[in-house]
Amino acid sequence: MSSTDLSSGTLYFTGVNGFRVGSSYDSMAASIKYVKNSGGQIYAEFAYEEGGYTHWDQGAFYQSAGETRSYAWGIVPLPANCAAIGKMWVSGQQTFQTPPEHPC
Repeated sequence: MSSTDLSSGTLYFTGVNGFRVGSSYDSMAASIKYVKNSGGQIYAEFAYEEGGYTHWDQGAFYQSAGETRSYAWGIVPLPANCAAIGKMWVSGQQTFQTPPEHPC
């Protein structure tokens, strides 16, 4: 799990290897969450990036202080170059990201 501390909370991203498909371990479980501790309500959307491609969640959401929002992409292929980054776009602000996960 990788994480980034933001001014109003913490963004977590997990990319876990170990899911066997056929005769090799070539998949990961990808998930993300944001724990918002303070500040005003935000309108945000989760994604993860690998190999120059961004994989968005299924829609933006509102989040207030004291709430946790999360999303799981489930079982997905291992990322290109074995590096995946969790992202959170926040309307009117910027896109925040975690350090890379290396699930290979």
